[in-house]
Order: sequence, then C-alpha cells, then structure tokens
Amino acid sequence: MTPDPLALLVALFAAYRLTRLIVRDAFPPVKAARDWVLHRWPSADAEFFEDDVVVDDPDAPEDGRLAGTGVALFLADEGRWLARRPHWLGELVSCAWCAGAYVSAGVAALVPGVTWPWGWLLVSLALSAGVGLISARWER
Repeated sequence: MTPDPLALLVALFAAYRLTRLIVRDAFPPVKAARDWVLHRWPSADAEFFEDDVVVDDPDAPEDGRLAGTGVALFLADEGRWLARRPHWLGELVSCAWCAGAYVSAGVAALVPGVTWPWGWLLVSLALSAGVGLISARWER
C-alpha cells in the first residue's frame, strides 16, 4: 500500500510547523527550552551580548565565557559574542534543516501506508527536504 498524496502533504506541513515551533517561534515554554539548550550548548550562530559575558583576563578582552556556564566565547563584533566551539545540540534547536530531519522522521512514522524501513526512510528524507526548502525559501 502506498501513502495517499494528501496524507503526504499534510505530513509535510505538520513537519514544517513542528520544526518552526522548535527552532524559531517565541511560544514561551518552547523558547525557554531552546534558550536553555543554547546557553549550555551554543550553535554556530548563537549570539551572546555583553550582559551574558564574563571576561577573566583583562589582557585578552576579546576572550570570555558565558556567565554561569563556562562556555568559551570570542568577541566577533562590537558587543556581539559567539561560541568558540559550537555544539551539535545547539544546531539541533536552531537550524531548520537539522531539526527538520528529526521531526520529519517522527512524522513519517505516522503517515498511513508508509512501509518500514525503506518507505519510512524515503518519506522521512522527502519531508525533511520539503521542510528545509520551505524554511529557506519562504520564511523571513
């Protein structure tokens, strides 16, 4: 049995919406969880500001750490600090392509007519690509 095209379309939009909720929306409980992850395991593009940074060595004011965590930071621009060593967990909650892959795998498991394992793998990959393209092309 093959999946219904309408079920695949619904799955695509469900995967997109869940991914957006994880990586971008400001819904307070989800945003708090995302910020908690990013303060412990920052992504490559997670920005921290002067209020969050502790500079231990006055001779190296461009080197600092995130207050309360010990995450090493460097001064990228005036007042904008980035993680010295980004972590994959931070990418998972801040990158639509990354989170979309995992969300799509879960959504694909719920699509009626998808067979295990190859049908699930193909539908997961297709949904993931759709989520990434929608995020990259139409979001601002």
